[in-house]
Amino acid sequence: MSEQVQETGMDRFRRVQAEAKALGITGKHNTAEFEALIEQAKKGEAVTAKTETAPPTAVKGVLTPDEAAKIDQEMKYRFEAEEKFREERRLVTERASIVAESDLLGIEVDLPENPTELQLAKARLKLGMEKTAIKPSPETVAIEASKRGYYVFNNREQEDAAHTVNLGGKYTINLIPDQIHVLSEYHVRKWKQIATTPIYERVETGVQPGPGTTGQLAQECKKVAGRPRFMFEHLGEAPQDAPFGLVTDMEVLNKLRQPV
Repeated sequence: MSEQVQETGMDRFRRVQAEAKALGITGKHNTAEFEALIEQAKKGEAVTAKTETAPPTAVKGVLTPDEAAKIDQEMKYRFEAEEKFREERRLVTERASIVAESDLLGIEVDLPENPTELQLAKARLKLGMEKTAIKPSPETVAIEASKRGYYVFNNREQEDAAHTVNLGGKYTINLIPDQIHVLSEYHVRKWKQIATTPIYERVETGVQPGPGTTGQLAQECKKVAGRPRFMFEHLGEAPQDAPFGLVTDMEVLNKLRQPV
């Protein structure tokens, strides 16, 4: 990925937000405002941050149209890159399978290192092989069968930390704190189950001190509960064909941001 792509959208915002925090600049600001405040601080000027009270909305960190467009462009770039990688990996896997079958049957096939679909089909026909159907994982099946909704993600473990997640191997989602995402009910249910911080306590083992119990502990450290790391606020149902991940459509965002 190019340096320009890495510095667009939320990556740029996170970078300047972290730089501002190191200079003691806090509050809710967009990227341009943070950069202006950082410049003031570096020049030794008094930092004059706006103190307007934000209207009640469904989310705290509101995307501007410009930020949404940049993030949308970056997401499309990443999606295309991931799709290209998956296709290349599939071709390599199919070629390896055909070569192994060729060696087993003693039938020579001529396949280049980077075969086309037609070359693979001809080789399978020569060997009498059926094309291998790639079955989706159980998690992917559950995700696609589940209702989709609009959710605000909050990281209870580290407030401003984003997470890149991939349940089932098909859908890679970047969870960004305080932003609206399209997720399935299965996503939310599963993360509530597995995205937890274990809580340990010393509990009694039931062993009573006495003859024959030398070296045995009367207590042991045991997991007693789990503290949720992720929190999701449900804002409403989303169309079943809505793409998973961060919502950047300003028309949808404006409807979801109506005062509560």
